[in-house]
Amino acid sequence: MKDWLSYQDKKFVALFTIICAVNCLHTDDLEWEKFKLEHGRMNKNQAKEEVCQKLRLHNKEMVEQHNRLCFLFINP
Repeated sequence: MKDWLSYQDKKFVALFTIICAVNCLHTDDLEWEKFKLEHGRMNKNQAKEEVCQKLRLHNKEMVEQHNRLCFLFINP
């Protein structure tokens, strides 16, 4: 099976996975423990700030990639 996602697309998906994990940290302690194991020891505020910094730095690029990925999913 051909790997149709580019490296940039994979980074984008990975970042959104982290964002989703951070968004549910305050309600799901199991997810938080999993996040800590995968991303080292940081508290919830540090994790959220790290994601927010990445979002601020890459917002324009992420919007463009999001639009491109949506187009790919809508128009296979």
